[in-house]
Amino acid sequence: MTRRKLGFVFLLLAASVMIAAAPEIIQPVVTDIDPRLGGLSDRFGGTLTYALGGGGQVYFTAGYATGFFKWTSAGGRARLLQSGDSLPAIPGSVLDGVGQGTQVNEAGRAVFVQTYGLKNSPSGLALIRYDGAGYEVVVRRGDDVPGAAGHKFATFGRLQINGSDVIAFEGRSEPLGYGVTGVFTQLPGGPVSAIAVDGQPAPDGGTYRNVSLIGINGAGDVAFFSQPAGGTPAVALYVRRAGATSRLATPGLEPEGAAAGCRVGPNGQVAFRAREGSLAGIWIAAPDPATVTKVVRQGDPAPVSGFPDAVWSSTYPVIHGFNANGKVLFWNQFQTSTPMSYYAGLFLWTPGAFQPVAYQSQSISDVIPGADIGNPSPGVLNDSDVVAFRTSLTTAGSLSSYALLRWSGGALSKIVQEGDAEPGGGAFGLADRANTFYLNSAGQLLFQADILNSNQGTGLFLAPAAAGPVESVVDTNDSLPADARIVLRRIGAGALASDDELLFTALRAGGKSAFYTKAFKRGTVRRIAGEGDTLPGGGVIVDLYNPMINNREEVAFTVGDEVGGLTYYSEGVYIHSPADGAIHKIAATGDPLPGGGGSSFNRPSLQGFNHLGEAVFQSDISSAGLPAGSGVFAGSVAGGARTVAKSGDTLADGAAIASAYSPAINNHGDVAFKATLGPYPYTQAVLIRTSGAASPVKVAQTGDAVSGYSILTFWTYPPRLNDLGKVAFSCALTDNQTAILLGDSAGALQTIAMTGQAAPSGGAFTAFNHPTLLLNNPGQAAFWAETDSATVRNGIFRAAPGSAPVARLVEGQALPDGGTAGPLLPGGPFTLADSGEMAVQVRNFGSVPDFARNVIVGTAGSLTAFGKENDIAKTMGGGRLGRLSGGVWTNSAGAFFSHALLIEGKAAYAAFWNDKRVP
Repeated sequence: MTRRKLGFVFLLLAASVMIAAAPEIIQPVVTDIDPRLGGLSDRFGGTLTYALGGGGQVYFTAGYATGFFKWTSAGGRARLLQSGDSLPAIPGSVLDGVGQGTQVNEAGRAVFVQTYGLKNSPSGLALIRYDGAGYEVVVRRGDDVPGAAGHKFATFGRLQINGSDVIAFEGRSEPLGYGVTGVFTQLPGGPVSAIAVDGQPAPDGGTYRNVSLIGINGAGDVAFFSQPAGGTPAVALYVRRAGATSRLATPGLEPEGAAAGCRVGPNGQVAFRAREGSLAGIWIAAPDPATVTKVVRQGDPAPVSGFPDAVWSSTYPVIHGFNANGKVLFWNQFQTSTPMSYYAGLFLWTPGAFQPVAYQSQSISDVIPGADIGNPSPGVLNDSDVVAFRTSLTTAGSLSSYALLRWSGGALSKIVQEGDAEPGGGAFGLADRANTFYLNSAGQLLFQADILNSNQGTGLFLAPAAAGPVESVVDTNDSLPADARIVLRRIGAGALASDDELLFTALRAGGKSAFYTKAFKRGTVRRIAGEGDTLPGGGVIVDLYNPMINNREEVAFTVGDEVGGLTYYSEGVYIHSPADGAIHKIAATGDPLPGGGGSSFNRPSLQGFNHLGEAVFQSDISSAGLPAGSGVFAGSVAGGARTVAKSGDTLADGAAIASAYSPAINNHGDVAFKATLGPYPYTQAVLIRTSGAASPVKVAQTGDAVSGYSILTFWTYPPRLNDLGKVAFSCALTDNQTAILLGDSAGALQTIAMTGQAAPSGGAFTAFNHPTLLLNNPGQAAFWAETDSATVRNGIFRAAPGSAPVARLVEGQALPDGGTAGPLLPGGPFTLADSGEMAVQVRNFGSVPDFARNVIVGTAGSLTAFGKENDIAKTMGGGRLGRLSGGVWTNSAGAFFSHALLIEGKAAYAAFWNDKRVP
């Protein structure tokens, strides 16, 4: 069938759906009490988050934060909470993700964020303190924001708890994107107090804006950033001490914000990264007396023994610690001129002096025979001036291993090296997961590592402060406690439903997860793949994500970590085939690229999957162990991997591809992707390689003319590609304009929407949300946009070239279940069917309680309810919809799907759909 005829068929389908419109009904596809769910593991899962107390107490979550546990050396593991439980401090609640963002103080008391459902209440979010015996609700979503009249809390983040049990946290108010941000504190049993909130007067004039927490020290001093309205520099530092807030002096410096690794130390001092003119460095600002002290600055001499001409060279030094003794641990690079070389290292700064902890090429033969330091990072520092860090090791200049090392009093010692025996009988693997660890005041180190050899998996381990055996806290070979609940999850954002099967994730709380499918009509359940499964080549899956299903019921997915394969560590793209029930490898780290040449894949990652069984993926490329660019590839069970485009390829017009990334694939095998073209200075481009073509061609590139402007840059998100070969993408234009464009292999560009264009809801478009752009096969695009209207500030719109955009759901619009839509979030979930219908998940409201709901938008714009929190769920084992999660999505037949936590029923989780769309 030709593409022209195919488009006509889609238009007929759209017309038939409009005629057959009927009330939307909710039907469950699967719940957690479905008796056909089989093969669920009773072993602990990976995907751990963890924290360490001063007495060696370990708090951790496992299985995508479905189980929250505490471990001590004397008492072993104890489950504190699991998904589906009720939290005693919130009677009647049903918990979803548990123990999220846990932080622990030296006394072993913890603070975390908890999501839950509750009857007659919108979906809940609370900040919880756990003192070892019980739980205290610190603050909930919907509570009043102190210092900001009329505002209610919406979310919490960047948690810290000091040794006096004082909690400091960031909070944002409703509506997200239009509320306020602030930094707050709370003492046990006391009220929440505002330290700084957007709109409040700031010291030295102006008002706070975009407030973010740096941290709290043992004395209760709270440091934070703000971008004061009209202020200079753009980012300012503040500290709250003894009830008073002062702005820290940073003369001539441009602080870079919380993401640069800043820390709060003793007496309200703040270590921060900044630029002095064009030179990057680290400084310490103190409130009393108001002083600024330079720690390190690019271009200054680097006092490293044996390198007399060394200077600091890195434009991005990183702060790893600032302890109670006023010492700063940082990572930086230094440069020598004779010969010209660069070295990376960890250094400890004491006022007036540097102490090298470890640096590249440093011999540590006295610690590990024959080894030199590679790149020592990351590191941690405690208040006893002990440093622990991970480093790669080199032998004769080549990577040979990894190790965790301790530095104390100027001496290095080994904690553990890759290949050392681990407590369960395997061997430690440190190349992948050992990059987040905690060092307490006693010198104990909590770290994660892979387990190699026969006990393949991953684990969490506690190393003693001195010589002695490492203890296992938990690993993926350990059994879960009894009565672990079954939990359903929607993981990933790809194609999650075929024409007649739903793809979902199931696990026992805290356990290993697996992908399953369930047929809509027949009810057949298939287990696809899960953590702990053996892969082709002998490796074991430690982590898998981003599954996609096609209409042949094949399932493609990325293995984010494979242990025990030919290459450690390895990532790869795999496809499960229903024809033989087996997992087939398409490409994994270390596999040769198609066509030979000596290059190999490095960390391939699935990006799309079509109904022909072809997976499209991007991958870095290695040659002789060194980086050699990147590429876009496709592959299938029958045909293996093929190259779409890679670094070094040449287009028909002679342009050379420097890098290729962010691909999309359609059901004809066409692949659209982003690329940079050489020579330097590079040109950015959107390219497409149609099925059967010898090479890609340009859809658009920087410099192309668009409505009197020219393209400046493309965002890195994948373009959208439909079955007619049309490519939708967004780009920045000259004169601060932004556009959503449609192109194809012929190179003709059409405008879908553009800033400055009249919005159908009033005013003009001022901004778009690029990641959520959608394109269907008839050529309609759906997108979120902001406008300059005083009453309708944002909404979701649908448009096609040659026709004016139409509003699908906008701020202030009446909703079918009562109330009106509040501001719609830029990343708010919505989906677009080939019929032109849309489904939107709405979370901000006016006039009614904030019950999230799904709304289906008809082809002509009519709104129909498709599930609201606290609605009766009679067909799902009773109960109510307690918390909508996972957004909304569609399949090729135009059915809509969603996922919810349930309350007051037999089941705690359900995935549901509107089944009238499928015969």
